[in-house]
Amino acid sequence: MNAAEHFKVFNKLFSDESLVEVKEARLIAVSVSAEIQIAAEIQRFSTLLYGNEFGIDKLNKII
Repeated sequence: MNAAEHFKVFNKLFSDESLVEVKEARLIAVSVSAEIQIAAEIQRFSTLLYGNEFGIDKLNKII
């Protein structure tokens, strides 16, 4: 399946063809979007700390 076909399937979530109400699908999309951003922040700080071999004590000193 190419990108255009995936996009068509995704858009069905926000149409009358969906098994989920449109309002619920939009709320799910917003929730997932927010969680993805939170997960990205966690990953970023994890990489910063562990990549630089920071422990919590060293981080507290820096802060």
